[in-house]
Amino acid sequence: MRALADDELVFSKAKGNWSVRYKQYLRDHSGEERGAKPMSIVVGPFTQEGTDEVKQILGDGKAFTFPKPTGLISRFLQYVDPEDEPIILDFFAGSGTTAHAVLKLNAEDGGRRRFILVSSTEATVEAPEKNLCRDVCARRVRRVIEGYGETPGLGGDFAYLRCRRIAPGRLVEIEHAQVWTALQMIHGDTLEAFTAADFLRAGDDEATPALVTAQRQAVNESAA
Repeated sequence: MRALADDELVFSKAKGNWSVRYKQYLRDHSGEERGAKPMSIVVGPFTQEGTDEVKQILGDGKAFTFPKPTGLISRFLQYVDPEDEPIILDFFAGSGTTAHAVLKLNAEDGGRRRFILVSSTEATVEAPEKNLCRDVCARRVRRVIEGYGETPGLGGDFAYLRCRRIAPGRLVEIEHAQVWTALQMIHGDTLEAFTAADFLRAGDDEATPALVTAQRQAVNESAA
């Protein structure tokens, strides 16, 4: 209704059919100048540019196949308001282009964007020692931060963390509502209680201590 009141809708009739179009003014209702609308089809930057970037940073353009160019990811990130200090999650980190783009934009506009990259080693039977995350992604991020060749570093920092693999046979079957209890037992009840539903806690009754001890042992063994 607001769009109609602000004269932002255009109704037209052709060959007996009505159509509605949206009319957008240079400035919005608050007087701010509108930014350009994102295009539905993006033409460039191209993959070759991403390959050239990897070659410049790591010295080997074949370290990662078909890497996305930093310019492409930067374009998408510019649609997110930097004032919100967003956290950018890339669950398929690949060569680390997302981190590179975040660091580049922060260096350009003083933003405080952060990133979380998730990757696997991509080791195979033929290449059991392969570690894409360590040897390509993390290495690229480190060099972008510190600088490489004649290219100055963008600044910033990051932490490289590894998740431990738990054998399926050692996983503990536990109800959803008891997950928080298990975390409390591992960390010595340093977390606040989860109160969404009733569940077993240490000291609830006389039988609890023995059961909780056994459960704590099982949880600790599964995480060992």
